Amino acid sequence: VQVDGVIKYCVDMTLAPWHDHCGDENTHIAVGIAGEWDKESPPRVQLEATARLCAYLMRTLNIPLANVEGHREWSNRYQGKPMSACPGWLTGGWRNTFLALLQTEVNPAGASFAAPEEVDYTALEGSLADHDEGR
Repeated sequence: VQVDGVIKYCVDMTLAPWHDHCGDENTHIAVGIAGEWDKESPPRVQLEATARLCAYLMRTLNIPLANVEGHREWSNRYQGKPMSACPGWLTGGWRNTFLALLQTEVNPAGASFAAPEEVDYTALEGSLADHDEGR
């Protein structure tokens, strides 16, 4: 997810991305946030786009909110050591802001897991479809 909020689909979800130190295991979905955010928060537009993308993936793949974690937390839990400060939300102080945005995207009314029908994911779904078709 770029600083301006533009979402780029870089690696097919059936492949294991190199950037998150997962080896060849494909046990998760990786969402990259462009920039170095260990001393400050990403721009609001970037956090909002990341939250929309994560909510879309959660809804599509039935991923619970409890399973959303940062790169550092994931590598620590699955590989026994923190491989990175990424995404920087701990030292940059923006973890709670992001999780609140994500919670709002996933469950704005607080009633159920499903995203509300009035959220328009057309642009995001189009971007993912364009990538799959090589555009």
